Amino acid sequence: MTVADTVWIATKILHNEQPGAAGFTRDSIARKALELNPHLNRATLNMHLTAHCLAWKPAQPSTLRMLSQNADGTLRL
Repeated sequence: MTVADTVWIATKILHNEQPGAAGFTRDSIARKALELNPHLNRATLNMHLTAHCLAWKPAQPSTLRMLSQNADGTLRL
């Protein structure tokens, strides 16, 4: 499973576990992703959570853009 897939699945699980939450911190998504795949490289995971997977950032080089940022800085699908 790719890092991006793991980020998406981790965020979806958090949405399912906490349906009333507007979004989740990068740390909570990273923790859930590491639960799903403990072999992930933390630096690569952080790069996906700060650049590659974010819808409002320009693609550099990935065009994954699966997460939106709320006004409070939390992320959501």
